[in-house]
Amino acid sequence: MKTLRYACGFIAVIPLVGSAAELKDPRTRDEDISGTRVEVTYELRGDGLYEYVYSVAAPADNLGYVSTFLMDLSCSGQVPGTTPPLGSGQGYLGNFSDDGKHVPATVSADYGQAATYGVSAQNKAQWAVTLRAGESSTGLRVLSPASPGLREYQLVPYMDNDPSWDYPKEPDPTIPWIDDFTVVGVAAGPGCPGVSPPVEEPLFAGSGNAQVEPENINMLLAYKEPMRDKITVDATTEVVPMDIVYSNDIDSKTFKVQPGHLRPLFDPRAGTTQRVEIPLKAAKNMVHFEVRSSSDRGRRNDDDDSQSYKDRDRFEFRRK
Repeated sequence: MKTLRYACGFIAVIPLVGSAAELKDPRTRDEDISGTRVEVTYELRGDGLYEYVYSVAAPADNLGYVSTFLMDLSCSGQVPGTTPPLGSGQGYLGNFSDDGKHVPATVSADYGQAATYGVSAQNKAQWAVTLRAGESSTGLRVLSPASPGLREYQLVPYMDNDPSWDYPKEPDPTIPWIDDFTVVGVAAGPGCPGVSPPVEEPLFAGSGNAQVEPENINMLLAYKEPMRDKITVDATTEVVPMDIVYSNDIDSKTFKVQPGHLRPLFDPRAGTTQRVEIPLKAAKNMVHFEVRSSSDRGRRNDDDDSQSYKDRDRFEFRRK
């Protein structure tokens, strides 16, 4: 038997069939969707509501397919303005927010562009788009009184639970799963007043988990380029530019880069911005960053809550 957790949170227990020799090695799975493009337009309507319209396009060389597009709506403060209408339509799932801490918003989709849509338990607008390589969805819409700000989006791949995969009985964290292929980036969306960065000054906080990294920690390292954590470039590309912003609060001595041969390229001085060209040596290049807050100098690495004082970001650059 094997246990699988879907992106939506459901758990399924699936019996394995056939001999082990006939099964596929799950360690070889590659559901890459890093070339998927996200575009947005927005305008202030006559009724006082902003309308945000998203398009998601999966290129022909995607290895996996995009299951869900998510856009952050979270906000614990008040957003003044016109109340948007209630959601409707055959695919409208409703508002499943756990705590109601999000900007007022109506999520919808043009006919045929998403199977379902609504507000998730984690205060995100979500659309089930199911895009195979070469397909696209347009007309993914949000109405809100909130003016534009930079918001995090996610492109989540579908990964099947086909019993032909030889999953071990015990969980193995080295086997790739949905999080390993999810794309995280930023784009214009309904902003949280006083919190969301302005769209005129793009800044990507990286792929750190906000549930583990508080906002001040997640922003210890930020990026003006690239604006997402997974990038696909042409096979002939030899370097990828990166503009990294070091917070005033970083402890420069704790800055780490993997792979280690890249460390000499970086000069992590608090309160500065640096442009670095990352050399690409393979078809798939992984780069990891880590730094601690300057207020964290007395904390031991083995403290229970030590991880919450680190900003960790991961980037993936693929040449195709």
